[in-house]
Parts: sequence; C-alpha cells; structure tokens
Amino acid sequence: MSRYYRVIITFMLVIIAIYGFGVMGLTEYSSISIVTIRGHHIEPESLTNKNTILLKGRQDGEFVEVVVLGTIFDFQLIRMEWDDNQASLIEKEVIHQISEVKNNTVVIETYMPEGIPSEKITWESITGKKYEFIICEDPSADAQPCWEFVCDE
Repeated sequence: MSRYYRVIITFMLVIIAIYGFGVMGLTEYSSISIVTIRGHHIEPESLTNKNTILLKGRQDGEFVEVVVLGTIFDFQLIRMEWDDNQASLIEKEVIHQISEVKNNTVVIETYMPEGIPSEKITWESITGKKYEFIICEDPSADAQPCWEFVCDE
C-alpha cells in the first residue's frame, strides 16, 4: 500500500473517531459528564461570560464555581441546618433549582465556612445517578484547589 493511501486512510479514521465518538467521547450523546468545583475568594473570571449562570446563596463575599462539561440534571442549591436532636445536618429548603445544565458554568455567590456548613449542591447525571457537594472551606495544608466529579464513568 502506498504512502498516499495510508495517509488518506489515517485521515478518514481520525474523522470517523471525531464525528463518531466526539472529541474525548464527550458529545451530547455521551453519558459521561465532568463537573469541576472551585472555591474563590474573589469573583471568578467566568462571571465575565454572558452565559454563566449566577446564583445567590445564603451569604456573600465568596464564590463557588461549578463548571459542567457535558449535561447534568436537577441541579439544586440547598440550605442546611445543624439538628441537635439528630446530631447531623438536615436539608431545610431548596434555594435554587435548575432543571438542566449543559456545557456551562454556574457561579454561586455565598460563603464557604470553616465550621458547620450551611449549603450544599446536588445534581443528577444523565443516567440518574445522584451527586452532592457540601460547600465549605478546607483549611488543611493538603486541601485540594478544586474537586472534579466524573459522572457515570
């Protein structure tokens, strides 16, 4: 087989891979979504994007940025309180709810406490698996700069 035909066949396989499976396998038909969460003490740069969704939490002064690559459903910002009788955090109310987030960023203006948290976010993957993230500050020396959830891997 000549070099010319090998180049053409390789090119065709690349095109089939891109259009058939999507770049990195993350097309609108994929069941895999990536949710990356970062805490910020100043406004994140993503707020300059007109498509970024801004939600108001219980307090203000800090920001939680949620970047969604793919599609998630039933995104909720939930208020929580400590219950002495149950000795645990309990959900009190849904502050905000978004039915679908697709390839977009949600920024929550809130406060990330070092003590007892008062908010969490929850969402569902395209297959219905539930995820949650409790909004709080991690003051430890080995704290992560961000949290990444690969949904339905």
